[in-house]
Amino acid sequence: MTLKIKTLIVLLIIIFFLSAYIVSFIFTYNSDTQKIIIFGKEFPWLEHAPESCVVDDDFQPKGVIFLHPVNTTVNFRKEIRAEWYSIALKCHCKIILVYTADTVRYQLKEEDLSHVITTRSNADAEPGEIPKNIVTELQSWIFRTCKDVSYFILVYDVVHETLGGSAKNFTMHTMPHNAIEVDSSLPYRQCMNLAVQGLKAEHPNGPAYEDLFSVTDIDIPESGIDSTGQELLNNLSLAERSIMLKEAQNYDINPDKSKFIINQPELCAKYNNAPPFLFIAVHSAVNNSQHRQGIRETWGHREVLHKCNASLVFFLGSPENSTVQDEIFAENEKYHDIVQNSHIDHYRNLTVKQTSIYRYFSTYCENVGYDFLLKADDDIVLDLETVITFLNDILSEPDKWVPAKSLYCYHVESVEQVPRSTTYTWCIKYEEYPVKVYPPFCYGNAYFVPKVLVKPMYDMSLRTPHFWVDDAYFTGFVARNIKGVRRVQLPSQRPIMAVNKAPEVPLSNKRWLVHYWSLQIGPYNPWWVEYPTTYYMDNPHWMAFQSRHNETARQFYIKDVQNRTGKVLADSDFAVI
Repeated sequence: MTLKIKTLIVLLIIIFFLSAYIVSFIFTYNSDTQKIIIFGKEFPWLEHAPESCVVDDDFQPKGVIFLHPVNTTVNFRKEIRAEWYSIALKCHCKIILVYTADTVRYQLKEEDLSHVITTRSNADAEPGEIPKNIVTELQSWIFRTCKDVSYFILVYDVVHETLGGSAKNFTMHTMPHNAIEVDSSLPYRQCMNLAVQGLKAEHPNGPAYEDLFSVTDIDIPESGIDSTGQELLNNLSLAERSIMLKEAQNYDINPDKSKFIINQPELCAKYNNAPPFLFIAVHSAVNNSQHRQGIRETWGHREVLHKCNASLVFFLGSPENSTVQDEIFAENEKYHDIVQNSHIDHYRNLTVKQTSIYRYFSTYCENVGYDFLLKADDDIVLDLETVITFLNDILSEPDKWVPAKSLYCYHVESVEQVPRSTTYTWCIKYEEYPVKVYPPFCYGNAYFVPKVLVKPMYDMSLRTPHFWVDDAYFTGFVARNIKGVRRVQLPSQRPIMAVNKAPEVPLSNKRWLVHYWSLQIGPYNPWWVEYPTTYYMDNPHWMAFQSRHNETARQFYIKDVQNRTGKVLADSDFAVI
């Protein structure tokens, strides 16, 4: 053996023992005192901590969100975890609730042990501050337990329903020790978004962390099925389970057998100059002739449609009353803007109605030149000109918006509980869907489908087991089965605002849409007494939207609001984004 080789071996041995010494100096655990020793300084170890970072189905998280709630009750713990659940799924995180000292040591139950940490350190901080030792203890637990975690977020003194509120005590740390500066006066969601951006900058070659504002599909974990649903699934074959969970089948399990009673293919291009841009398909109940007339006289007026290069068609089912059917024939004879399908018009047939819309567009409109299909209900008021401007912006930045693979929604719901109360109109039986939450979906009041997705949505609906809640079915199950389809939340539009707000409220909140729940307006709208005219002919919300685009309407509206409320509207109240 040469001298060089002997020297190299000796150096390697020295490096090995030196490394072991350094590691032991940086991070050791004294089992006698039950303390962590970091750089020679002792810190108390955790009273209780989960033995693993693993989430459901052996999923290794990329990060951990530690939440310190202000309340220790069992119900509060459940509420906080439910509120942050969707965010944790989107950023591939595990949620851990953190309590100090003896706070809940004797309240923990078996189901709490996998997502609660209690520490030995006392809450030694002033009110509103994070205790000094907490961050070190949490880092120590991650060191020992979570091999794949590269960052963690600590939110201290969490209160219920604070995702939109100020994050007064928000910190983010990358492993092993770096903290990312975030302005904690910002809302929680914005803090998290900025923190992840900082993480990307610090680890450019690391994992592809998702933008927390985007909404992606998730696999429902086993914890998303309660005992009743699980028992039901256990008694089914794999094929039957697949059908009940609305997974795509390799055959047409949901054939489209209905036909058009009133069919007008020429409506695809009726109100448009070439090339057309937006096709508006309005869900309308057979008895809602007043709703339809209101749309024709406001945001669906022919002049508005011409200006926006859009077409609007009302899609109806079939009444069980021949008199109502005669009225529909007469209405269409007058306006020529109705397509009627053969299915019975009922709220449990809304999915069939939406299927007829996709069939109509795919058959008659696909090659006309439209860029988008807007699915809308007949109980909304829409600022169509602002919508058209935004959709054009989407097409001008295809790399940013990915229009070919996105649904654009006024309200994206990431995790919505499936209602089980039998007194509720939208109650879902376990036999219809056994999981506790729906997949992410768009509320059906209004959402946009790029033309290139319409035919795939229709085709996939034939292979996706039927579900009668149309928005959850098409934008949830069907979109999930296509793979790669995103649901994009339109800016400043969530939650959808109803007309129990005075019209200046959605205007100043940059809304493009309002939703009215009933024609019985008076009792719910104290401002309405100022408007003696009919609801539709002088719709105040439509007037408010028009004031964004028309100077005469704006001056009239400014005076109207000032007379009613004393408030003088500023230019910022008319901004659209």
